[in-house]
Amino acid sequence: MIFIPLQEGIYKMEYQHYYLVTGASSGIGFATALVLAQNKRNKVIAIARNATKLESLRQASENKIDIFPFDLEKGNLTTLVNDLKKMGVNHLTGVIHNAGYLVSKKFEEINTLDLQKIYEVNVFAPFRLTQHLLPLLKQAKGAHIVNISSVGGIQGSVKFDGLSAYSSSKGRCVY
Repeated sequence: MIFIPLQEGIYKMEYQHYYLVTGASSGIGFATALVLAQNKRNKVIAIARNATKLESLRQASENKIDIFPFDLEKGNLTTLVNDLKKMGVNHLTGVIHNAGYLVSKKFEEINTLDLQKIYEVNVFAPFRLTQHLLPLLKQAKGAHIVNISSVGGIQGSVKFDGLSAYSSSKGRCVY
């Protein structure tokens, strides 16, 4: 973090790196946010649907992570970006697309609505979110976008019975 003098004796804190982590309420997203927050130069903004689990993340990070309850399927991405700017985020060094939605049903039981929701969260939301975040990403030198996939997305769902739709959507994340 950098301290910028505003006037004598008054400074503004500015972080060198801002990271946005989606799906940060558990698993890989939770762990990634914690690791990134260990570096004092980083400010981590964690997004997930579950506000209670996000609060657990904030507490685990000793309040170093800013949490932002947000539904990638239904939320307004323009509002999200505007809220990030209001929080002082003037660039993004990285976006980690980890959010995922899973319906555990056999292939023959999956209906169109299940498939649409899975693809909305796992494929289309990261695409649209990245488009909305591009101005902030372009402000950082060497910004990165990381798409978290799944073993099922690479190997298919033979080993993971009931995850054919999820696996196919996560396979789309490897682009």
